[in-house]
Parts: sequence; C-alpha cells; structure tokens
Amino acid sequence: MFENNLDHGKIDIIKELANIGMGNSTTALSAMLGEQKVAMDVPEVSLVALQDVPELLGGADIPVIGTYFESRGELRLVLFFVMSQPSADKVVNFLLPKETKVDTELYNSVLMEAGNIMIGAYLNALSQLTNSTLLSTPPKMAADMAGAVLGTIAAEAMIVDDQLILLKTNIKVSELEVEGSILIVPCSGSLEKMFSLLGVR
Repeated sequence: MFENNLDHGKIDIIKELANIGMGNSTTALSAMLGEQKVAMDVPEVSLVALQDVPELLGGADIPVIGTYFESRGELRLVLFFVMSQPSADKVVNFLLPKETKVDTELYNSVLMEAGNIMIGAYLNALSQLTNSTLLSTPPKMAADMAGAVLGTIAAEAMIVDDQLILLKTNIKVSELEVEGSILIVPCSGSLEKMFSLLGVR
C-alpha cells in the first residue's frame, strides 16, 4: 500500500479504514454475487488536492462513471466510487447474464447497486472507527469527463475544503479484474474533525 502527504498517525488510521472498508466490501459483494470469492486490495492511499484528482483518475478528459452519496451526522462527507468507462462496462457485462439486452436504465441500475455497496462499506467503516452515527443520502450516479464529474459533485455538495482522501482499489472476481477509486471528500472542515474522531491530530 502506497501513501503520500500523510504523517504516520494519519497513515495508520487510513490504512485501518481501508482494511475495514475492504472487508465490508468483499463480504457484501460476495453476497450479491451468490457467495463468489471476491478479492480486493487498496494499493495506494493519498491525501490529495481536489484539483489534482482528475489527473490521478487518468486525465481531466477521460470518461468516468460512478456512484456517490453524502454522509450526514457528526461528519459531513461525500463518498464516491468511480471507475473508467471501460471498467464500468466490464462490471456490467460480468454481473448480467450474457444474453441480457442492456439499456441505459439497466446499465445505470447495475452500477448504482455495485457502487452503493462499495461506498456504503466505507461509510460503515468510518462509523465503526469514529463511534459515530453516519447516515447516507440516497445514492446518485455521475457520468462525464473526470474533471466535470468532480466539479459537479463539489458544487452540489458545496465542498470548500481543498483536500480529500483517495483510495485506489483493485477488485477481482473470477475472470473480472477492474480498477476503481474511492474518494472521501470532506465538506467544510470535516477532514480535520474526522481525524480528530479517529484519534489523530
């Protein structure tokens, strides 16, 4: 697992968050897939500037798609699971029977369900580690160029903090292998409050 721009206390607690989130995700995805074995790892943990995220996702003009929601309670955050368009296509094709006629509504529904499992797992991990009650808004889809997607979410959630947590994620199920990213985006001072609740300053 790679990390940058973080002191050791924050590195350790984010690694713990990633490990619990991965455990929650693999359990939930396996149940969704009829108990198929799901392997997941988080090779990179970063605290990054919001404006740098599009490049870290492959470039501001790269088409991406993902699921996000806001958490409400002691921490106000946006959690976003995002993939490249080709990775999203792989996920949909894997999850649906081969002869299924896939229209836009079904495509988005499948990705929404999978994405909601991913970000829900990390919200539960945060709730567990901070001993806080964190509730989520209904999930939403976002599909556009990477730069536009981040701009839309930031504006919608009125995000003013410059930094966020980026967790690169690899998922493997049977012949399916995809990469994605979990973004934990703080709203108005929630990043430092989150670290404080997690016991680090």
